Amino acid sequence: MLRRTVSLLPACLVLAGLQAQVVLDVPLVLSGADTARTVRGVAPPETLDAGLSVEAAVLGLAHWSLMTTEGDTLVLAPTPAESAARAGLLLRGVLPGLPARTLHARIAGLTARPLVHRDGTPVHGAELRAGGIVELMTGAEAHLLTSAGQAPCPPGSLPLNSSTCVDRNTTSTNASFYQAATACAQRGGRLCAWDEHIAACNLLGPSLEGLFNDWEWINDTSNHTHTVDQVGRTTCMSQRSASPNTLGATRCCYRTR
Repeated sequence: MLRRTVSLLPACLVLAGLQAQVVLDVPLVLSGADTARTVRGVAPPETLDAGLSVEAAVLGLAHWSLMTTEGDTLVLAPTPAESAARAGLLLRGVLPGLPARTLHARIAGLTARPLVHRDGTPVHGAELRAGGIVELMTGAEAHLLTSAGQAPCPPGSLPLNSSTCVDRNTTSTNASFYQAATACAQRGGRLCAWDEHIAACNLLGPSLEGLFNDWEWINDTSNHTHTVDQVGRTTCMSQRSASPNTLGATRCCYRTR
């Protein structure tokens, strides 16, 4: 292969104080001391096969996207633009406000797919914080949320630990299991698990309202046919099996990251 050396000195002199795009169709050879072998001021790539400067690679500029919303869909517009649905593409950007419902995501001009957690569960808008930086990885069937920072606890709830919040008060005292589970899902949460109930009762007990006033639903089943569990009637350890159509109180838990 014929190898040619290109000198950028004349161009640098002519373009001093200006910004320009330089296209090279031959190998670029830098001579001189190691500390002097550098190219500065390289602009972000304009095509998918363009080279990256070390600075752009370290800062992740090639993965940065403008984020907007269309209904329940998060739309990402990366630079350079993507023209095909490639699996494994890492994208990030500043999250705008989102509706309180399960979300989809798509690259601008391409098909929307569900946005899911690592365990495959849907991502809910209430889990994410507007103005925060969100990162996701594209997939063939769904897009994976890889980082969402830390969302605040929803109004009316208290932090249980670094990743979970629990309702300060029960939201209903006359709900079936199905009604309670649906009410929590509509708020971006879920019925608390047994261990979350025990932790909240013991750690947050004085701050929780409605505690021990009624049986509360939890996201658990029993070793009996068609029965689910209620807890917290008189003590933190109170527990009983009940028909899903039995009435009980609703207290939701929320994931913050």
